[in-house]
Amino acid sequence: MKPDQKIEYQRALQSAQQHEKAKSFSKAFSALERAHILGQRYLFPHIHTHFLMLRIGWKQRDLREIFGQLLRLIATIPGYILGWVPKGNTGGSNVSALKPMPLHEDLEKLLSDYIVWHDVLKRVIIFSVLATCLFLLLLVLDNRHQTASASLSQDWSSKSFKAVSIKNSTNALSVTPVVNYYGEPEFATESGVSYLIQTDEHTILFDLGHNHKELLVSPLEQNLKRLGVAPTDLDAIFISHFHRDHIGGRVWEDKNSIGFGFNQPTLENTSIFAPVPLTYPGININVIREPKPLFNALASTGPIPRQLVLGKIDEQALVINVNNKGLVVIVGCGHQTLNKLISHIDKYFDVPLYGLIGDVHLPLEQGRLHIAGIDIQRRLASGEGLFSPINKQDVLNDINLMSRKLKMVALGAHDTSDKSLLLVEKEFAGELKSVRVGKKITIN
Repeated sequence: MKPDQKIEYQRALQSAQQHEKAKSFSKAFSALERAHILGQRYLFPHIHTHFLMLRIGWKQRDLREIFGQLLRLIATIPGYILGWVPKGNTGGSNVSALKPMPLHEDLEKLLSDYIVWHDVLKRVIIFSVLATCLFLLLLVLDNRHQTASASLSQDWSSKSFKAVSIKNSTNALSVTPVVNYYGEPEFATESGVSYLIQTDEHTILFDLGHNHKELLVSPLEQNLKRLGVAPTDLDAIFISHFHRDHIGGRVWEDKNSIGFGFNQPTLENTSIFAPVPLTYPGININVIREPKPLFNALASTGPIPRQLVLGKIDEQALVINVNNKGLVVIVGCGHQTLNKLISHIDKYFDVPLYGLIGDVHLPLEQGRLHIAGIDIQRRLASGEGLFSPINKQDVLNDINLMSRKLKMVALGAHDTSDKSLLLVEKEFAGELKSVRVGKKITIN
């Protein structure tokens, strides 16, 4: 606001304040109308004036004025953003909020430089420049992503590993979702992943959830307690990849560690397997770098890399040999892509695939995780880049691959959308099991 306009604006406010103290509300309101004319081009003076008008309306118990000022307070921000405010409008509910009005002679000179379409044009130019800059920035980011993705794919295709032989098998396998998007009524749910896996000989906790709301007792801890499982009961913790919704929450990212909510219970007799170097009090974490047997009937696929817009991620999956069935693969997010994961298992494991339990990252139309209004799962972690998110045909191609290679599938809803789940239900040729927190999936 120019100095001479600011002086007159402040005089009008002072006059309104004096009349209000004297309970001359009509005179106070007239002074505020003058202040409104002077300050309506500027966001905070504009809001402040309407707030003072609302206060006068409240003191007079004028419902029309109260309601009118509330509406005008809401409208000030879009009006400011667009640069369009009706010149000379006095701001009260007795006049249309969109109506330009003639200026008093003493205000004509003060506001002679105010031409509405100039302000509108200025906004149009500013927003156009900002939009163009943002678009160019996104193009640069997408180009970098495409280049890095192509390089990573070429590097991956040149790699070779030793074949893994899983000679032993388990007669029984149960997988209980501990953290996922949907669950049984008595269990806590969230957009994160954790599975409790039990074989003939071992109990493994696959991933540690998200604790997105940063509760003192995380969904993981709540649900493990309901299932009657203590951290000391675990033979192993298997971390699929280092994303906050799989390692226990945001609190552990900067610490390059993992946890149960805010806690790191003592795990003296528990092995931890991760695809990248991590820390945990009192434990040397086993870093898995290639396909590798872990326990009797269990193995890791080893980390399979994927270049996301968010950056490179290495994700491993857990493979379990079930007697008279074949391999059941437990997947965290499926960042690897289903095609790479299945091809990798076919190439390096000597037992055929039977089933898949977990998420395969199919956030068709809309994902579950949003940060600052951005659909993280769909725009930054799936598809071929910023401008090529996953589409229906991509999902149908994955379903076709599952139908050809798998006899049983249980898909979580952490990063697989309801739309994709409905397509799987309709198109998958094999047995489909539901993934709900607290509901055990059994394979014998």
